[in-house]
Amino acid sequence: MKDESIKIQPVSENSEARVRRQFRVPVLVEDEAVLVSGDTRYPVVEISLEGISVRIREGMSFNEDEELDGCRLILGNMKFSGLNGKVVHCSFDAEGFWRCGIKWVEMSDREKEQMEGILGQMKDMALKKNDRDTGAK
Repeated sequence: MKDESIKIQPVSENSEARVRRQFRVPVLVEDEAVLVSGDTRYPVVEISLEGISVRIREGMSFNEDEELDGCRLILGNMKFSGLNGKVVHCSFDAEGFWRCGIKWVEMSDREKEQMEGILGQMKDMALKKNDRDTGAK
């Protein structure tokens, strides 16, 4: 044990792009949140102020680092238009579907404020559902 050690690797400059600064809120009702890019609608699985996670169904695709311009995000009765995003990752979820993480680019202060309000409501609903599911009070 005397000669063993752990070598710590420096963090690369590009690693900050992968650091999540916001918690993601799960979407409880599938049709409640939808990303529209071009003519295609993608169900949103999770959402944060910085981005979303969408489920990709058969026949749909995104490429990592793909830029998405002029998207619409529908959250219940709220609609955000003209959003720009960048695909930061694509991976399989536990159910065998592709999920892609999309980071927002250049969101206005007004859009951020509106989204914060909606996210607060969604977070409260998710916490209440968790309390019901676990029997917590």
